[in-house]
Order: sequence, then C-alpha cells, then structure tokens
Amino acid sequence: MRFSLSRAATAALLLTSAVALPADPAGAATAGPSVDTTAPAVVGAGQNPIDVPVRVVNTGGTDHLARLRLTVTPVAGSATRPLAATLVLTYEFGVQQRQMSYETRGDTLVATTPDLLTVRADETTTIRLRVATRPTSTAPHVDEVTALVDAEALDSSTGAVFATDPEPDRMTMVEPRAELAGWPERLPVGTPAVVTATLTNTTPLPYPLLRPALAMFRASDASEVVVERLDGAQWTRVAGPSNGYYWFYAVGYPSLQPGDAYTATLRITFTDDAAVGEQGFVYQIGYNYFGTASVAADLHPYTITPRA
Repeated sequence: MRFSLSRAATAALLLTSAVALPADPAGAATAGPSVDTTAPAVVGAGQNPIDVPVRVVNTGGTDHLARLRLTVTPVAGSATRPLAATLVLTYEFGVQQRQMSYETRGDTLVATTPDLLTVRADETTTIRLRVATRPTSTAPHVDEVTALVDAEALDSSTGAVFATDPEPDRMTMVEPRAELAGWPERLPVGTPAVVTATLTNTTPLPYPLLRPALAMFRASDASEVVVERLDGAQWTRVAGPSNGYYWFYAVGYPSLQPGDAYTATLRITFTDDAAVGEQGFVYQIGYNYFGTASVAADLHPYTITPRA
C-alpha cells in the first residue's frame, strides 16, 4: 500500500497495457488476484484532480473483462460530508473524463466504473482514475473528512469480485472555510446590508491566487444590486456582470497559506422596487485564479422587502 501526494494538473488518464509478471512458478501457484490502489493522502477542495493508479494483479487467475469499484467510508470518529455531492471520482472514456456511477449507503459512497478492459491471466494491468473534491454548500461546512478507500475488481460477465485490495488506503479530504457574517435574511429595498466576507485556509495545503466572490443566482437581471467594498474609510463600488451576478470583490488575487485568512467588508443594496418579494440565496465563494472551480462556499437565503 502506498500513499502519494503527487498532483497531475493536465495529464490525461491512461489505461496502460497489460505487462507479464516475472516468472515465479511457486508464487503463481500460491498467490491469487489482488488490487493495489495508490490513493492520495490529502485532497483539497477546488484543487487540480489527482491521479489514482489502481494496479490489478491477476496472478494465478483467468481472463476477466473488468470494472472497478471503490468504496469510500469515513473512519470512525471522523466528521462527514455528503460524499456524493462533494467527491469527484472519474475514469477515462476516449479523451474525456467521465464520472463513475455512484451509490450512497449512509455516509459511505460506492463508485463503480463501466467495463474498462480485459485483465489477462498472470498479468498486471494499471488503470488510472482521478479524484477531486468540491466544497460543501448545501450542508454544514466540514474542515476535513478522513475516509478509507477500498478497491475491488469485478468480472463484468458475472458481477463477482475477483480481486480485492488487502489493505484500504487512508485519504483525507480538506476544505477551506468561507463565511459571510452579518447577512440579514430580509433586506428592505434601498437599505444597505453591511457584511464581513472571510476566506480561511483551514487546510494543510497552500491555496494561491484566489478570487473571492459574492454571487446571487437570480431569475432576472432587471433589478439592480449595488455591491461596495470598504477601503479604509471609503466605499468602492465592485463591478459585476449584468446577468451573472458575480462580484469578484478582492483587490488582486489573495494567496492563502495554511492558517491564513482574507477578509473584506462589503455593503450590498437592492435599488429597484420591482425586486420586492424576491427570494433567493447569496453565496460567499472562493474561486481559483481562473474562476473555474470553487474552493469554499457559504450559502445564505434572502427575501427582499419594501422600502423601510
């Protein structure tokens, strides 16, 4: 069993060709098929997917058209999060990455690939999967979850397990914390709401070049929302797109080492009376530099009321 912290930011997943095992008649007679998984020790929410090599050793077996099954179970005493919504396990399909099929059993996630390839008798084949995590947004925030990852190889014709990993890997999923303090659930039109937006790196991993954002996913862009950032004693308006309702409010791209935090004071005002009665959610989100993946999220409901 091996732990690996290596990351593959752009590498494609490969299914390597079967390789014959060294000749060892005595070993071949006694050793049965097995699976060896190289899962990462730590996976950070919003960071690049990490390669997970799964080595299927078919010593002393027969040919199998194989699929893989991973069972991810939080260890006793660990915090939990909805793994089906936050853990991303993928396999290669041509030049694409496709998510494995999920089944939830309590706090446990069971992920299965489709038929991948034939594992020949007395040969070893390595199948490379990928793992990543997303932040929790609709469930309470959890700084970290430690889980055991069990890997099995199944014969696709029978569905029976023909090889298992004798010792599961231990993997910790970590997530920075986003907080939006002072947000009122009811906002009168024209009355500013002053809030404190904070991103805290509660993980052991560095998070460079982040893009903190305030977001509202609204049904219409007809009503105006003004977002301002407090710079010293001066309020500075934060620009946002006309229909997406994302406001990237930070000055520059803050980088957070473990234990670091970035904080901003914001003022949000709904200015259009037509918004009265609108109900929705505001998100305090930390995006990566490219704005393509979120590393942390905090969700709050709101209702727009008439002018005070």
